[in-house]
Amino acid sequence: MNGRFHPKISCRTEASCRTIGHRKHSSRPCKSKAGSALLRVGEKNDKRRADRISFAVLLFARTLYGHNPVLASLKRMKNLIQKIKSVRKPKTTMVEGVAPRLQNHSQSLLRSEVITPSVTMVLGMHRSGTSFLTGSLQEAGLELGKHSAWNPHNLKGNRENEDIVALHDDILARNGSAWDQPPSTEISWQEHELARARAIALSYDGVPHWGFKDPRVLLLVEGWQSVLENLGFVGIFRHPVAVAQSLNARGGMPQSQAFALWLAYNQRLLALYQKQPFPVLCFDENEDVLLNKLDLVLRKIGLEVPKQERFFSSELKHHSATDITLPEPLMSTYNALCVIAI
Repeated sequence: MNGRFHPKISCRTEASCRTIGHRKHSSRPCKSKAGSALLRVGEKNDKRRADRISFAVLLFARTLYGHNPVLASLKRMKNLIQKIKSVRKPKTTMVEGVAPRLQNHSQSLLRSEVITPSVTMVLGMHRSGTSFLTGSLQEAGLELGKHSAWNPHNLKGNRENEDIVALHDDILARNGSAWDQPPSTEISWQEHELARARAIALSYDGVPHWGFKDPRVLLLVEGWQSVLENLGFVGIFRHPVAVAQSLNARGGMPQSQAFALWLAYNQRLLALYQKQPFPVLCFDENEDVLLNKLDLVLRKIGLEVPKQERFFSSELKHHSATDITLPEPLMSTYNALCVIAI
């Protein structure tokens, strides 16, 4: 900087001029060698002062955070995001084979367009609210045809077509199974059994929208799928303990057997949902919530929500779940059903 013009230093008094060796005082910026040297000394002092301030700030930050404050801020933000994700993550265990994509599919299913099937099949385990669901669908306009409106174990009848129940019993018996001894593999229907199913379907000829219910159909869905076109499903489930209590009250079934039955039927329900999602209700919900969700299902499949007194009554629920700890895989299966329920 020797001898060069520097804009930051000037001789403002005669004394300062004499100090730095100017011959004559001037208000113009100083070009002298002494002025340049003085400027360099000032810059070094400014740099030292800035370094001391930076060191003090860093020391203060380390006292607060124990490490680099920027990294500390990023780390706190990362921890906060992880906490938010952990809150939003469902605390349920998906049963093996049920894809995580199904968790939110039930809501998107209801938001999609209305799809009116020609035939609606009610799916669910025995003593799980299938009669309530079927009666509610009938009340909303679903044609059941020939069906039972009275049953000693059901206040409002089981709403089942006896011809369909007989067909299911015969198919299961031919394969060494029964409603309370479900098959471990898929059952193939014989031609004469398919012909009986077609004859039943013909009895509904001319009906735009009909349906039926029999819990056994969960074990035999594939045969009906080969016979009926435009077949739709609506499912329902109930807590294993409530189902076991109901089966015991009806026929003295041991809890262990009831639990095994519940698992066999409801794993089939989950497997069918995975292939093609459909509306599923939880019978454990309180009356208001259950009926509100039922109304969503009715609209989804093109039925009218009834304005008069509803089919549901509190007498339909004789048993409820208790605080009994469920063994695996019952607990994970029930949780998976809760995830897919609307």
